[in-house]
Amino acid sequence: MPALDFSKWSPGGNTTLFFPAAGLDAARQAELARQAIARTVDYFRSLGMPTCLTELGCGLQSEEELKELARRCTFYGARTIGAFRVLGEADILAIYRAANR
Repeated sequence: MPALDFSKWSPGGNTTLFFPAAGLDAARQAELARQAIARTVDYFRSLGMPTCLTELGCGLQSEEELKELARRCTFYGARTIGAFRVLGEADILAIYRAANR
């Protein structure tokens, strides 16, 4: 799994917003986030759900194909998705890149 930069997923790049009451430093928060992601992936796999594009049957996609998927997801820039964290085209592209294995 590629390294993830958790600061870009937190409003204003402030990773303390992940665990505001815990008083954890950014490195510990990132480690806990990685563990949570790994456990979530394990859970999805236990249900037989795909966790990446190749498991979904799509195979590896080129960078241009990933960009086109992100553009389509945002109706070519006309919308964002998400409620907890609003995702634009660049965010969606980063998710597709992480799943492109």
